[in-house]
Formats: sequence, structure tokens, C-alpha cells
Amino acid sequence: MRRKVLLVTVIVLLVLSNAGTYMIATGRVPWLHARGELPSGTPETQAFFEVLARIQQQFVDEGRASDIADLVRGATAGMVDSLGDPYSVYLDRDEYERFQTSNISGKYSGVGIEITGQDGYVIVIAPIKDTPAYREGILPMDKIVAVDGQSIIGWPVQEASEVIRGEAGTAVVLTIRRDGVPQPFDVRIVRELIELKTVQHKILEPGIGYLQISAFREDTAYDARASLEALRREGMKVLILDLRDDPGGLLDRCVEVAGFLVPEGVVVTTTYRDGREEVHRVSGAGLGLPLITLVNGATASAAEIVAGAIQDRGAGVLVGTRTFGKALVQEVFRLPDGGGLKLTTARYLTPSGRDINRDQQGGGGIVPDVVVENLATAPGDPRIVLDDPEDARNIQLHRALELARGHLTASP
Repeated sequence: MRRKVLLVTVIVLLVLSNAGTYMIATGRVPWLHARGELPSGTPETQAFFEVLARIQQQFVDEGRASDIADLVRGATAGMVDSLGDPYSVYLDRDEYERFQTSNISGKYSGVGIEITGQDGYVIVIAPIKDTPAYREGILPMDKIVAVDGQSIIGWPVQEASEVIRGEAGTAVVLTIRRDGVPQPFDVRIVRELIELKTVQHKILEPGIGYLQISAFREDTAYDARASLEALRREGMKVLILDLRDDPGGLLDRCVEVAGFLVPEGVVVTTTYRDGREEVHRVSGAGLGLPLITLVNGATASAAEIVAGAIQDRGAGVLVGTRTFGKALVQEVFRLPDGGGLKLTTARYLTPSGRDINRDQQGGGGIVPDVVVENLATAPGDPRIVLDDPEDARNIQLHRALELARGHLTASP
């Protein structure tokens, strides 16, 4: 499948180069022609036309050979996949509609995980709280090596996502490879309609507020502001912000949330390949209260922007483990065929200028001020509930509570 997609990618690129065709003739992509990156009359273009002719004339499945639209869609996906960036994907019409629905409404049918790709593996960034995957014990950094017995090693992330998702009420079996566990094991998960509520809050103890953000979507900033106002009314003197297992989301929403927490100044700087920089600032006094922020290896992307701003600006203390290290920004473009392109267009730097993007060896991320590991759980054990201080395994939350109590004691 992967080989076919990449082959067809070459075909479409060469069609554009040799003929100039419709797009160049109408000036829609004139920069390709002007820069001379798609020369015509080369051996490669000649080979393309021979391959195209042989496919159309001799490929055993005439229906597939003659479906140019399907070939072009496959080529488009292969073109994006050839970038080697797990965060850049082509979405066909149906995939784009599902993507838009899940990001705007927060609803989709599936198991409730955020995934990425690394070294040919599909890796769980985080299970989403109170979803089937979360309840069945899927953990950050689990590798999904098969779905319903079919290996997905080497698959693009978008293809893997499509087979993991499915109609609510149906079951899917994920084969998991987990660090520290000798053999891969199967987890059977019944899909549900996932309704993402990204913000939750409570008073853990008198004076100690707790705000958990599980992702940054359209309504996250509005809900976070409302939660903070409610916690203040309930007597909050110290805030524990929980960004553990938060895979990120929308840049503008995380910047808005950061504005509730850090005082006036820089939150993040995005840098583009042409050297252009865009500095994202906030105004206001920030939280104005002691702030303790929980992070872990599944704190990624937009969540790391907030954590990095808190740490660099001295607005609070980070507690937990090194974050994921995804310092890349994606934009989503609507395409003429009704599909979409999710493309990495920028990198980001924390306010102090740090590039926290992980490298091939797993380096990067944000190291918290207070490093604390939770107790490990074995497959089949009940998972640690992030906001449960009664669970003795939840050492990170217990340490955050100790620090919060210290602030209350020190207050006049």
C-alpha cells in the first residue's frame, strides 16, 4: 500500500512538471514553474508517462487503473507522507469532515486516544480521560503494533487512526508493545461516542483549587476562564493545574489560556522556514496566586506551550516528569476536493528561546522543576486517576498537594 502511494505521488508530481497542465497554466502554482523545481523532458518524466500508459492499458484491475480521481487522492496522500513528518497528513473528504467535527464539536466515535508516529511505530501520546481507552488502561508511549490482528507497523498515522476508529458499540483489539513488559499483549476496547470535555475543576482541600485541561479545543479557553472564576468564588488560594496526558490542540486557545496564568509578556514564538517570527504575547496580571503545574511524558504540543510559559516566566512550579517534546505547529487547509491538508508550517520556542522538540533519540521536552515519577502499573491494573488524591500511587499529585499546603501555611 505504502509503495503504491509513493509511486503514485511521483506520477502526479511529474504530470505537473512535464505538461505544465491546468494548474501551472492558470497560475495556481506558478512558483513551482518559476523555481525550476519541476523540469519537463527529463528521463523521469518520460518514465512517468510510460508507467502511466502501462497502468492504464495493462494493469489487471481495469476499474482501478481508470479511476484517475482515486489515483490522484492516493498520490496526494503519498506526497505528504513522503515528508516523513507524522504530524502532516492529507485528509480526504470524509476524514476532513470527521476532523472538523471532532475539533469543533468535540465529538467522534472511537476509543479515545491521541496518536503519533515515530520510527515506523504508531505511538500513543495520551488516552483521553473517561474514554474507553483510558478505562482499559492504555498508557502514554504505548506502541500500537496491530489492530484486530493486522500489523500496522510502518503505517501512516492517519491510516492507523482510520482503522482504530469505528462505529460506537463495535469492538477493536489493539496489540500493545509497552516498555518494561516482555511481550506484546492485546487490549479489547469497545468503541463509544467520544464527547470531549476538556476542562474540569474542583476544590481538593480548603484553599487548594484543581484545574485539569485534557486538550486545547475551541471551547477550552472559555471553559478554563469559567472554571477559574468558580474556583476563586470557592475560596481558592493556590492552584494546581494538571496538564498531564494533555496532547495539545489549538495554538490560539493555549495562548489564551496562558494569559489567565502568566503576567503580561511573551508566551511563545513561532518560527517559519523563511526566517519570519511571530511572537505571541498576552496582557494582564496573570493568575496572581501560587501555581503548581503537573506535567508528564504525555504533556505535548499546545500543553507544552503553556507549561513552558509558566516555567520560563516564573509564574509557577512544574512538577512531574519530562514532557513529550512536540514543538511543531500545524495548520489545516481546506482543499478544492473537499478534503484537507494538515501541514507542519512552523516550530515554536518557549519565552526564553528554548526549542524543546524531541530528537530521534527521544531528547527534548521540558524538564520540570520538581521531578516526580508516579508508581508504575502493570497491564490489567486499575489506572491512576489523575485527580484522585486517595490513590497512593499518584505520587505526583501528592507532591503537588504538599507544595500547595506549604503556600497556604506561608500565607499571612
